[in-house]
Amino acid sequence: MKAAFVTTSPSSDRFTWSGINYSMQRALENAGWTIFPIGDLKYPWKPLFHFRRYFNRILFSQQYLLSRDPAILHSYARQVSRVLKTMEVDFVFSPGTIPIAYLETDLPIFFWTDATFAAMINYYPHYSFLSPVSIRHGHAMEQSALDRARLAIYSSAWAAQSALTYYSADPARVKTVPLGINLDPGLTDEDLSAVLEARARGPIRLLFSGLDWKRKGGDIAVRTAEILHGRGVNIELHIVGTTPEGPVPPYVYTHGFLNRFIPGHLRKLDSLFRSTHFLILPTRAECAAVVLSEASAYGIPSLTTDVGGNASLIEEGHNGYLFPLDAGAESYANRIQQLLADRETYSKIAHMAFQVYSSRLNWRKSIETVTAKIREVL
Repeated sequence: MKAAFVTTSPSSDRFTWSGINYSMQRALENAGWTIFPIGDLKYPWKPLFHFRRYFNRILFSQQYLLSRDPAILHSYARQVSRVLKTMEVDFVFSPGTIPIAYLETDLPIFFWTDATFAAMINYYPHYSFLSPVSIRHGHAMEQSALDRARLAIYSSAWAAQSALTYYSADPARVKTVPLGINLDPGLTDEDLSAVLEARARGPIRLLFSGLDWKRKGGDIAVRTAEILHGRGVNIELHIVGTTPEGPVPPYVYTHGFLNRFIPGHLRKLDSLFRSTHFLILPTRAECAAVVLSEASAYGIPSLTTDVGGNASLIEEGHNGYLFPLDAGAESYANRIQQLLADRETYSKIAHMAFQVYSSRLNWRKSIETVTAKIREVL
């Protein structure tokens, strides 16, 4: 299968979308796809568009989304179309709707992403206080992408349902397949048993991983550690990706942003995951947190909120637990103590988490599914 892999930034960029574009392309290539990347798209008249965004922010306290402006989107489409004419490919494939929304081509178009525009409005901070024109542009773009795509693949049932409900997408052309992960330890069952033996000899470690302290619920994670400490639990909370807002107790450790593509940072991340008992992510808004799948790859049960697409990644009681959005730190602390009641209980759910990852939350399984669905269409 020969595919044009279309992204706005270069697909070699390991930071865009938390590295998913980069990891997806490598995984597709490992699965036997022949990939022809098209990226690093430019938009014209930058000063004009930036002035318009500034104008909306200052005068109306509204956000104007450059990424949904029709002139920019049509420019992207023309750039992709020109490059496509120089390639011999079977279809167009994109990890998003933006670069293909207005693409004119006779080739089949497929995309695989984690949300619709409708689902994001007033959900993430970046999609709050949008100008009416940006909302109109965003819906038009999303509808156009769905109308053009032979298959719209989403990483969660939450996102897929939004396409069906808001944009009246054809159910036969909407599929749900989880994304893979960026941090794969390559563990076996035997390896995991050794990892669990090592965990049993140390303090109880919680891991909080995310770039947005407030949206990811960092304050609840810290409060959970405080409650457990107050109950006499030998607890540590390790924070990766962000910095706490305000002082934290001495058993809370901040590691900052760790770039998994830097060997020293990768070793640190791997060490943190191997020694972690629970991933705690009391996120306020989420599309589908890939770190939940990464935790499962290390046999770590996840404790997170039932928001967005998280329910498509967490199988209750197998690789973690979902909490209501209004659940407080005490609920998280109680569940942790319940699972730590005896070593056998914890070991059982850790092994189940690893099995959930091995059976469906990895790139190999997901791309097998995506490939089969695309072959049916072709």
